[in-house]
Amino acid sequence: MHAYDADKIQGGKLVVGASSNTDFHALDGKKYTLSKDNLVVTDGAGVVHCVAGVIGSALSGCTLDSENIFLESAWYDPVDIAMSARILKLSTDSSYRFERFTDPGCVKLGLDFASHMIVKYCGGVASDVVVCGEAPFSEGRVISFNPDSVGVIGSVKIEREEILSVLTALGFDVNTDKDHQWEVSVPSWRLADVRSSFDVVEEVLRMHGYDKVNEQPVVPCIAGPRGRNYDDKLSLVMLSAGLTEVVTWSFMSGAVAKKLGYCVEDLCIENPVSNKFDVMRPTLLPNLLQATASNQACGCESVTIFELGEVYRLLDESERSICGVRSGDNVPRNPHGATRKFDFFDAKCDVLQVLAQLGVDNREVGFRSCDRNYMHPARSADVYFRGILCGYVGELHPDLISFFEMRSTAACFEIFVSRIPIVDEDLATEDEFLVHKYQPVKRDFAFVLDKGVQSQALVDVVGCAPGVAEVSVFDVYCGDNIPEGKVSIAIAVVMMSKVGTMTESEIKDVSERIIALVAQKLGASSRTVPHKGVLATDYRCVHISGLRFCDMDSSVASCGYPTVFLPKTRAKFYTGSTCGLRNSGSFFSYAGQYKILAAADCGFGALGLSVHTAGHITFPKKPHSHFGGCSQRCYWATEGD
Repeated sequence: MHAYDADKIQGGKLVVGASSNTDFHALDGKKYTLSKDNLVVTDGAGVVHCVAGVIGSALSGCTLDSENIFLESAWYDPVDIAMSARILKLSTDSSYRFERFTDPGCVKLGLDFASHMIVKYCGGVASDVVVCGEAPFSEGRVISFNPDSVGVIGSVKIEREEILSVLTALGFDVNTDKDHQWEVSVPSWRLADVRSSFDVVEEVLRMHGYDKVNEQPVVPCIAGPRGRNYDDKLSLVMLSAGLTEVVTWSFMSGAVAKKLGYCVEDLCIENPVSNKFDVMRPTLLPNLLQATASNQACGCESVTIFELGEVYRLLDESERSICGVRSGDNVPRNPHGATRKFDFFDAKCDVLQVLAQLGVDNREVGFRSCDRNYMHPARSADVYFRGILCGYVGELHPDLISFFEMRSTAACFEIFVSRIPIVDEDLATEDEFLVHKYQPVKRDFAFVLDKGVQSQALVDVVGCAPGVAEVSVFDVYCGDNIPEGKVSIAIAVVMMSKVGTMTESEIKDVSERIIALVAQKLGASSRTVPHKGVLATDYRCVHISGLRFCDMDSSVASCGYPTVFLPKTRAKFYTGSTCGLRNSGSFFSYAGQYKILAAADCGFGALGLSVHTAGHITFPKKPHSHFGGCSQRCYWATEGD
């Protein structure tokens, strides 16, 4: 209802219609620019006196000097009022009510009551009522309703007399002439929410009591390959990995999105709740980082969270995504072991688990260089599957850590689930489970490769060699004795046979095959160190940090020990078994490994060793007594290798 100063209305009439592009001075003292989509009330001269259902004009507002007033009681379509209010970015008490459907039956009733109150308390004379238009839903709404459906849907037994009593008390008119199909007339104040027989059932159950409704077994629905069941799988695997699921807003700050390098022109919200939530989110990451920072500010040192939701490319175009953040220490402080910060490999493990739940074989997953400005340039990667970019993983850029005021570094990932092709479950292959009966053989290899070669490429090449069961990287080195532009990558290889224990010749064949395969595929050279406990004769002319192991005969008794060139750096002395070497000179004995600080500082005379001016050591032909009668061969290696 709206009151006008009747003396300010020209032409003696009011017309409801579409507006033109004009300025409008409202009762709140502000000026608004109207468009053709605004529903307005004008007088005979075309002057706008009200934005229908939203706010009136200051021109015809009532004051203490007003003598004649015109009362308008109307019903407007909720959609028209909602659209008009959003165009003006204005919400009033009037628009709030009209948007949520008002009772059309109260239009004349409200006008009569307001006129009565004004005449009673203020005096004056009321004119006749002028009616324009037709009342909506004048014929009402009649719903065909089966009373037995209450028991079927609600699993509760209610007598028909009680159902009839409940509906009548709620204002419904019920025609029970037909025994199995009642005709229920909906009252005008319930036209907005009672539209079908199911709504009538809900009204009966609501009044009868939801606590009396019996439980029913839930039949699980079988969703599609990217349906709800997959969301549950992804959530479950993240929860089992120690992350906590959160739900954040679907919108975010446009300034933050721009800082991350996203274009937000097509994502702007016309009527945002605040300037901190003015665009639809193009990524889940910023909201998770804000949640992480808030938790850390409240004293939570380690935060591990994830979210599964929609990200937007346009206002009407979105895709499914899952994002996770780990920040802080990997475990709480404890007396049993050291803690460390979450890093790239923690987030990478999360990525592989997510992809595994989507049926993706980890061997088909590729990691390539990442150029996202909010990720660490050297500790991040884009994730590819079958040539399709499906996400990213890595550590957050230090600038962004400072921007969000986080107290620790963060490792994060985001996988765009909608982009991943559906994997045919019939064609998907799983690794065969084998019970290994025979002893595995472990060997370490070191290769010099170009810096551009990824360690994963080395693992993949070695893993393809027959007889190789497992490959892992344990060291990456750049520095002395490594050519410029090269890097040394050391891997641990587990060899295993399905038919029997591997012999020395089989081990040698697999080792040579690995070296040849890496050289062929990656152009790498080997700098492999003999494994502790393995005869040096298994490796011929191996170069390692400036040392050269010469060829050895297979018999210790029939040949001399090799000549080993000692570098100027510190070195370790290894033996094939734990040789109880005495602490003589600068030697230190522990677990079969012996350090020599420098060639000039060692008491080689006590061991029968001779030092030449060329800087090399010549072993005696027979084991010295200080070696404890060790019959195993001995060799040198630089410290750290």
